[in-house]
Amino acid sequence: MLFDSAFDNPDIAPDFDPDDLEGCVPSYTCEGEQVGDAWHVTVRGLPGGAEVHVQGKTWRKAKRHTIDAVQKALGPDSGVYGLQFVPADPEAAEAVDAYYEARQALCFAEQKLRDTAREAARTLTAQGWSNRDTGSVLMMSHQRISQLAPRDARQE
Repeated sequence: MLFDSAFDNPDIAPDFDPDDLEGCVPSYTCEGEQVGDAWHVTVRGLPGGAEVHVQGKTWRKAKRHTIDAVQKALGPDSGVYGLQFVPADPEAAEAVDAYYEARQALCFAEQKLRDTAREAARTLTAQGWSNRDTGSVLMMSHQRISQLAPRDARQE
């Protein structure tokens, strides 16, 4: 089925708010810029005014080198921190940010799909609909209906 992959993902906690994560741990922005055939990454604002400058042939290698350099700069007792990698070019950074916002919106939309599918399956089967008829109206397999509205839950 077209939407079945949404059920492969774990549920988001009902009280989760991504905005609550801001400020939980120190976070550093890593700006990457392509110079010639290499990526140059700069991390500013580290403790003590330190900065990290690294290079890598690819974005992936530059990212790995940056992680290693920041770990070294912060030291072994630095605790938990976050690194956000962004393109230095504002237009590219905006495009990447829009992409990640869309991914986050998709996660919440898939959660709404899972929640409403469970509710619909439980409502219909509680009214005596068969799993096959429920699946047919919701455009899901009868096996998926069995997962969403297990018999044990219907008997409570």
